[in-house]
Amino acid sequence: MAEIKFKKVELGDRELITEYASASGFRCDEYCFTSMFVWQDYYGMEFGVTGDRLVTRLKGNTPRYSFPLGKGELRPVIEALREDSRRLGFPLSMRGIPKDMLPVLRELYPGLEFTFDRDESDYVYSAEKLATLAGKKLHAKRNHINRFVEQNDWSYEPVTRENLREVVAMTRAWLEQNYREKHREYKGERAALARTFGNFDALGLEGGLIRSGGRVIAYTLGEVLTQDTYVLHFEKAFPDIQGAYAIINRENAKRILENHPEIVYINREEDLGLEGLRKAKESYFPEFLEEKYTALWEM
Repeated sequence: MAEIKFKKVELGDRELITEYASASGFRCDEYCFTSMFVWQDYYGMEFGVTGDRLVTRLKGNTPRYSFPLGKGELRPVIEALREDSRRLGFPLSMRGIPKDMLPVLRELYPGLEFTFDRDESDYVYSAEKLATLAGKKLHAKRNHINRFVEQNDWSYEPVTRENLREVVAMTRAWLEQNYREKHREYKGERAALARTFGNFDALGLEGGLIRSGGRVIAYTLGEVLTQDTYVLHFEKAFPDIQGAYAIINRENAKRILENHPEIVYINREEDLGLEGLRKAKESYFPEFLEEKYTALWEM
């Protein structure tokens, strides 16, 4: 198989990448065009097409590759990835492997070992449960919202081109409030959000925001990921306003179901191993984790 030609992700690649991603049907957030496009600089991501599969490569101290998207023959593509990695002086390291693909890889490569990547696995929730917060387990979330409603003159509205500037301003304030030092993660998220806002219409994103006293205090942005799953790319709220996160989560879930009645699940992405983020995501009791694995081939 010919050498893979990798390139940066551009807006004009949206249809191509979405076609391969849709054919695969993965619920993993990193196989979505928006995720690839807005985070590519942070991860040093490039993509290429080979053997009727789409592949991505992440640069760093060692190159890493994602599971090939599409429906073409898999083994020749993996061998092409192994050759590409060897040219760079490393064995093939593959990340973000969906759990359903483990039997496929085990059949092709008997003895290949996999490592469960808990920090990168996505939290997937029942859309209906997020919209209603029914049941004893979510009683605390309902209480947070009740307090918010009592203490705030609030409203919900869709994120549009007309109010996007206010969302951008709120984001700047949120970043300054939540990152005390301008470290790599701050710069990475700021760049990803800037690319998202700068290409809001072209990316086809949807979102909602909460106002309190006319001021934007929370918002969320996402899109349909698969036939039954919606993905939230960003969710921000001022943490010092009690219930702000809870109410934007509930109100947005309601709008998702109104606009996309076919949606069963909402993917709220991973926790990156951050203790506070993990606790917050677990507090909503996900239906399941979209488990991801890594594998390392020999040279």
